[in-house]
Amino acid sequence: MTLVASRQETSKESQIMTTRLRHAALRGVMMTILLTAPLSAYAREDHAPTNPRYETKILTDKAEYLTYTMIVQIKDGRWKEVVKNAQKVAEIGKQIQAINAY
Repeated sequence: MTLVASRQETSKESQIMTTRLRHAALRGVMMTILLTAPLSAYAREDHAPTNPRYETKILTDKAEYLTYTMIVQIKDGRWKEVVKNAQKVAEIGKQIQAINAY
């Protein structure tokens, strides 16, 4: 193998690694956005009026956040945490039903 061919191959490998790193960084940023977007509901919870629609919106956002978290936990194989979050989502569902029944 000549020196020029070796340099071209090294350059090509470097470009591939750079592309993979960029894709991984982009996936990380997208996952962060998906997981933190519903967190705005937590900030509003203390100031929520007694409007049932508003309360159910907050609870729905919490359940959505827990669902995204569960997806990541399933991929990581953290099954105990998945079960805990599934129970929390079920409790939130019951709270929403109680609010809607009221």
